[in-house]
Amino acid sequence: MTRSTGPNPGRAHWDPEIQTLPRDALLALQLERLNRQAARAFDVPVPFFRRKLEAAGVGRDGLASLDDLQRVPLTVKQELRDSEAEHPPFGDYRGARATDCVRMATTTGTSGRPTILLWTRKDLEIDYEANARNQWRAGVRPGDRIYVTAHPGYLNGGEALVRGAMEYFGLLTISIGPPDDEREMRKAIELFQMVKPTQYRFFPGAWKKYYELAKQMGLDPEADLGMAASEPDPRAQYRSASAGADAFPYLGTACAEDRGAHMCDDLIIVESVDPATGSRVPAGSRGHLVVTTLERDNFVLRYDLEDVVHIEDDPCACGETSARVYWHGRAKDVVRVGDEQLLPIDVELAMLEFSALMGPATFFQLVRKRSQPQRSLIVRIEPERDDAVDRAKVQERIASELGVSVEIEWVARGSTPRASYKSEYVVDED
Repeated sequence: MTRSTGPNPGRAHWDPEIQTLPRDALLALQLERLNRQAARAFDVPVPFFRRKLEAAGVGRDGLASLDDLQRVPLTVKQELRDSEAEHPPFGDYRGARATDCVRMATTTGTSGRPTILLWTRKDLEIDYEANARNQWRAGVRPGDRIYVTAHPGYLNGGEALVRGAMEYFGLLTISIGPPDDEREMRKAIELFQMVKPTQYRFFPGAWKKYYELAKQMGLDPEADLGMAASEPDPRAQYRSASAGADAFPYLGTACAEDRGAHMCDDLIIVESVDPATGSRVPAGSRGHLVVTTLERDNFVLRYDLEDVVHIEDDPCACGETSARVYWHGRAKDVVRVGDEQLLPIDVELAMLEFSALMGPATFFQLVRKRSQPQRSLIVRIEPERDDAVDRAKVQERIASELGVSVEIEWVARGSTPRASYKSEYVVDED
């Protein structure tokens, strides 16, 4: 599977044979690989997932159809934490022994106690190949970019994984870590001035911190640093999806048709499910993102990422036959107002027409009340250019688009917390 330079630059896809495989053949491949993982749960063994399969009445011979996968109980992150606590240090859900693995890290712990991450050489190669498809879709080719990543490193697995994936693809990679130290940030900005990177991989909070500091240093982020100056479009989050390093980090990205993120359906099975029943929701409906990994040694079955998505699987004009996912946000960020369940992206989309609110360093938060049911959606906004905002019109537009009563709190510049890694768009208050 390893490629030193990648396929012919003129190809439409990184791996055209698999990415354009007829849909029925792709689904047959999924079932074959799913049953191979089911057999491994019994043979390795992997007690955690063996119990899940047995609860669904599935034995070593596997499942008769992909629809039968819905019988397998969902797995959530807390179960992995419990497994590690009951069977220290690695739990009983690993598909490979620690002695067969070559990399260890931990998750970020943003949703609770971090869990341990393990990769075999095969796991890393699978992840790197999935990322290569993403880069190819974006028009990137080996050797033609200087790429900057600001993922956390050390115990966190993100930095090493991203850097390794980009080096595997063939990009000159600069790894700078998250922007926690202003002195180091200034050093990085000075380097950007010299080399003019052509691609940045920052979480929004980190990107905004670098953008603001560059302006404070008297620089033009676009002309001096090579940072894109176009106003951020919230629909950009529909163009990529991840299931995290503990499941599958590079689920997929959008093609030129811009109709959601193409999945690696030969390597994973993605579902959008009702978390209460574990059953799939109709195509186009919001549900929880559930991922089953098919080729990694350290695999997961029906892992509920507790992300909100919808899935489409109708044909795409680009020729890829995989399903496409639209990522809407984290289930923990859902704000219930009456019968409506709203996410930050819903508010961002409603604000699109207001350029003064959509500048590259705009900050907003949804306020969720803990002690009482909400009758109104409370939005806290820190605009970049306050003098250009028609506040009444903004409130009217959000209320009209979302169909709920809206209260807006306008706050002064600098009053919203800045994140170095993952931004918090929902704040809980009494």
